[in-house]
Amino acid sequence: MSKSAAIRNSIYRLIDESKSRQISKLPAERELCTTMGVSRATLARVLSEVEREGLIERRQGSGTYILDRAQPSGTCFAVLLRGVIHKSRPHFDTITHGLSEHAAALNVHLQIFEGIQSQFEADPEHNRLCKSIDAGLIDGLIIISRMPLDVIARLYRRLPLVTVNNVVNPMEVTTITCDYFRAGFLAATHLLARGHRHMTYVTNSMGHAESVENFSGFRSALDARGLPCGEAALLVAGDNADTIGNRVEAHLARYPQTGFFVRFDILAAQLIRLLNRSGRQVPRDASVIGMGNYMGGYSSSVALTTVDSRLGDMGRKALDLLVESRTGDALHGGLHLLEPKLIERESVCPPSR
Repeated sequence: MSKSAAIRNSIYRLIDESKSRQISKLPAERELCTTMGVSRATLARVLSEVEREGLIERRQGSGTYILDRAQPSGTCFAVLLRGVIHKSRPHFDTITHGLSEHAAALNVHLQIFEGIQSQFEADPEHNRLCKSIDAGLIDGLIIISRMPLDVIARLYRRLPLVTVNNVVNPMEVTTITCDYFRAGFLAATHLLARGHRHMTYVTNSMGHAESVENFSGFRSALDARGLPCGEAALLVAGDNADTIGNRVEAHLARYPQTGFFVRFDILAAQLIRLLNRSGRQVPRDASVIGMGNYMGGYSSSVALTTVDSRLGDMGRKALDLLVESRTGDALHGGLHLLEPKLIERESVCPPSR
């Protein structure tokens, strides 16, 4: 669990305990810092996040007050994550940023619930999320990470539910995601237009539906140009840094690839570092396209050309559908595919001769 997530959970518990004792105000921030062993800056950042969820109100010079969500000032949707945000944070930050911006425009509240899988494993009926639903504090659910099907089934029966970037069963569950086939086709077509003929799709795992769709679109673009799509066209790099380094090194030694499309931006930045280290400078000797268009969370020696998978727009669309469901247009399942966009920066050039 990340440090900020641990602090946030401690604040959640403190809010619950304070409510049970009919206390309407949290202790002073200085006291909380001492109790939790954190800096003022860290605590202030987490409190701001909890305030955006609509659980507290911070009043300058007065203190932090607990809001009475039993009498909500408006609609509240719960944003659900299977685990706790950690190394994949840029992905979720991009989604939640879109959610937060749009929620403010729509005048609805968001409450983030992390660790949903462990909550339901510990108590499938009376966990923190279920208690909030039973109390009438939650009006709809947005799942933004992969979730066990039994958990989705339980939640689907209780409230309007939308999954984001996670195709479950679109015949029943409303799903919003990117057209990842189109994303792969778009990236390959761009590399082909720049003169690349030896190209590889790089992913950490083919166990993800996005990877399968990406590679299918990537391969279709090669097929359309009559180019071979053998072993050289796919590199499953793994998740461990050492494994990624070894597999990339072996692939580069075996194949004369000059163009790479990578499943997500963080892995693309790693690939750029490994290419540069091997003597293939990006973009002079090799071109790299990432995917995601993350707001941050990685560093690259060259501005990364990427395929925007519309993560923020997925969150906005989910909110629109839930708001519509509150005004009579009930959710009836269905798959909503968003069109990916190529964001051209500096990591793609024609191959050197």
